[in-house]
Amino acid sequence: MTELKRKATATPRLKDGAHTPFAEAYRALRTNLEYQADTQGVKSVLLAVPDEKSDQTVFAENLARTMAVGNKNILLVDGDISNKKLTLHVGLCPEEKGFTDVLQGRCQLADAVKKCGTVSVLPAGTSVDDPAEAFAAGAEALLRRLEEEYAAVLVTAPPVCRATDAVVLGRVVKGTIVLVEAGTVPQDCVQKCRDALLAVGANLLGAVLTDYDPKKI
Repeated sequence: MTELKRKATATPRLKDGAHTPFAEAYRALRTNLEYQADTQGVKSVLLAVPDEKSDQTVFAENLARTMAVGNKNILLVDGDISNKKLTLHVGLCPEEKGFTDVLQGRCQLADAVKKCGTVSVLPAGTSVDDPAEAFAAGAEALLRRLEEEYAAVLVTAPPVCRATDAVVLGRVVKGTIVLVEAGTVPQDCVQKCRDALLAVGANLLGAVLTDYDPKKI
């Protein structure tokens, strides 16, 4: 496993050891997910967004770092093969071998996973014409393997209302959380997102309102 230094970024990140309401919200979610893992076996979770107005990359990293406290082995998986947002966010090269390469047998898992700070990251990998087809062919078996090797697996994906990739992943992970950016995503889009995930039998654990500012209420 290669260890990489994170590139400088202007993106807001959760400060290590912070004791703010912001940080406590992540800790509360960590506790809930740990309970789900212990009682229901939910160790792989899709962080889904309805549309492009909600971006889960910062949230995914912050949650992973919160869950990694105590030297727990947490894996982030970039399932947005076309845009590679998570891969770029953590400072990895978009050409890195990753998710799709492991799925299609072009790369070993141990060679694809990178260590970024306190968490491990499986980059998006080589672009493919139809990511949903690649996921349908092998993502379920790979996720079951990852669940054996990591305390938790957090997966990102393209917006549910834009591509079928997230819906396919929602079927094979053990749980899904929908992230909705406060004040920007129309209610009908959120409902379409929910309905699309439920239609394939996704286990919806709940929703999280991001970028919430109580001062604006």
